[in-house]
Amino acid sequence: MKRRIAVKVWDVLEIAQALDGSLSAGNHGLEQEVRFIEVMEVPEVEEWATEGLLVITNFYSVKDNPERWLDIISGLIEKKAAGIVIKVGRFVEKLPNELIELADRHDFPIITIPKWVAYIDLLTPLYGLLRQEGDASADNNALHSFKDMIFNSVEEALEYLSATLNGGSVYIEDVQGLLLYSSGRFYRDPWRKTGMVFSPPTHSEYQDNLRRWKDRILRDDHFYIYLPGKLSRLIIPLYTRQEIFAFIHLPFHNQTLMNSLSKKSIEAIQHKLYETVMSELVEMQKHCMSRVDEFKRAISNHSNLKAKVILYFKENQKLPLGSSRVVDYDCMLQKKWLDLLDQIPNVEQSFIFEKEDMYVLLILSELRSMEEIVEDVSNIADHFPVPDIYVGISPVFYHFNELDAKVKAVTNMMDFGREYYPDNKIYSYYQLGIYEFFIKLSQDSSAREYAQQILGPLESEGDPELLETLIMYLQENGNASRAAEKLYIHRRTMTNRLLKIKSLLNMDLDNSNHIFILQFCLKIKRVNEQ
Repeated sequence: MKRRIAVKVWDVLEIAQALDGSLSAGNHGLEQEVRFIEVMEVPEVEEWATEGLLVITNFYSVKDNPERWLDIISGLIEKKAAGIVIKVGRFVEKLPNELIELADRHDFPIITIPKWVAYIDLLTPLYGLLRQEGDASADNNALHSFKDMIFNSVEEALEYLSATLNGGSVYIEDVQGLLLYSSGRFYRDPWRKTGMVFSPPTHSEYQDNLRRWKDRILRDDHFYIYLPGKLSRLIIPLYTRQEIFAFIHLPFHNQTLMNSLSKKSIEAIQHKLYETVMSELVEMQKHCMSRVDEFKRAISNHSNLKAKVILYFKENQKLPLGSSRVVDYDCMLQKKWLDLLDQIPNVEQSFIFEKEDMYVLLILSELRSMEEIVEDVSNIADHFPVPDIYVGISPVFYHFNELDAKVKAVTNMMDFGREYYPDNKIYSYYQLGIYEFFIKLSQDSSAREYAQQILGPLESEGDPELLETLIMYLQENGNASRAAEKLYIHRRTMTNRLLKIKSLLNMDLDNSNHIFILQFCLKIKRVNEQ
């Protein structure tokens, strides 16, 4: 295999000089070969230095201890490191004469760069040199054939990369930072904390970083971006028609492994993931269109009398779907939902359809009790592809001409569920379907007048705390102590309010018939207000 000419310290100096850097010591050591690059975050040189290592640092970890600067340089010289690049002007104002004399004595190059130079502007061209084609000693052969492999899904390809690259996380984000795909082994890192689909990064400056990466790649024709330090990773762009639509993230905790990736390996990763992502996106779009046609055919088949149920998925907050012209976010999300819903037992067919929110029609191969269906949905709840989802479950029905009525019923039921049981995430119609009757009754003038007559004395008193106290007392099943705690009032205050409520309403709060009347009137009032 043809071997490139080794990278020397004078190559580093040439790049640094273009960034207003200069050589401060070790002029006779510029022929030293650079084999590895490390951004120094900890000062224990003897633990991590190696022959041929180029260190880049601002001495932040030892900024208050200049004596350690000499120890670090001595340790690097002893380990036969190639040299050091020091950022000056922030934590290091000026290099001590003793440091320069030590480096000159041992022909150890010290290059300085000004404080305004970003590490990435130095590291990207340096890693470009280290990864030139044909360096057999710095090549990861396991990835050369990656572009010729066949994967059934993007996740499968990412899982292979994760295993090959020492088990770390591998993921793909769109140009807005929304997560599109990730390997099964996902680990929190300083860039993002979750592997949830379409979740944004948690890094405080992620939007600015994304813009800089895109500008640097397009403007300076960078093949990839290398991020050092705590964010240590390669950022590899995915293009279509000369437009970047996504970034591959290869985070690294092992610097030696990082250095082993050649340009050929990176090209293989880029090529295969582009091919796999585009193929999957096309297939997903075809699948989405065919599912629409299947749904229309299914609901027109009035001879299908199998048990059916509607699931209503409502997000607490709308997902910040991206604007890429390449990625079909709706289809991606539908695929993830359908893959998950396939895990529910005895589901013969499932169809996603949307109105304002997402609904799923499940056609069951055999009738299941509502308790079993609720349990089935609960079992997959921890794996929902998006966070903060509420699920409504309609009553079981058999005729497709009931579809619209069941959609309306489960939608109304969801509204009541979130109002009365905000801590729950799953609501079944058999639990809350009674509220549908309250909706109909609330439209009856006599029912509204009756509720007003019963509760009117509390409202005319002009003290909203009385109505609030009554509602909480009934919600806590007549437990005055617990209701007082929920209202953050003293038990004696609670007792006084209850006595006043009894007097105004002329109702006995220990009488089950009176309690039923009050519950009925409060629900009519609440429905009418909504």
